[in-house]
Amino acid sequence: MINSIIPAILTQPVSNRTHSAPKNHPLNLRDELARHAEQAESARQTAEIQGRHSRDMQKAMEIAARILNGDNVPQSDKDFLLETSPGMFKLAMSARRLDNNDPNDYDALARDRDGSSPAAQLFGEDMARLLSTSAGGVVSSGSVDLMY
Repeated sequence: MINSIIPAILTQPVSNRTHSAPKNHPLNLRDELARHAEQAESARQTAEIQGRHSRDMQKAMEIAARILNGDNVPQSDKDFLLETSPGMFKLAMSARRLDNNDPNDYDALARDRDGSSPAAQLFGEDMARLLSTSAGGVVSSGSVDLMY
């Protein structure tokens, strides 16, 4: 009987031969587990990126609200808003209250992952502090010149 099966298998084209393990076989389960682990890692990374983006947008909206109210906002926060949402920055700067006689002074809301503000990375902590308290001027942040 085996002698009659072997010639039949050998005459079949290779594409018709299936040598897969049964569905419950440990090799298939390991492969499936590995695929699920990869999918879980991908989902975790996506959630982390979305969470970071959500936190950045929340900070950007808070900074824009402070600018709209006519309050004193550190230059590092203005830089962060410009990087995060240029449209929101333009709107906030063009629609800000100029008649606010008692503006609030705020500390920097936006911080980079290493704990320093974007202006501090460009100019150093002392210069960033000086720029955030100055009355006016031009600050170059990469390829964009900011007037405040």
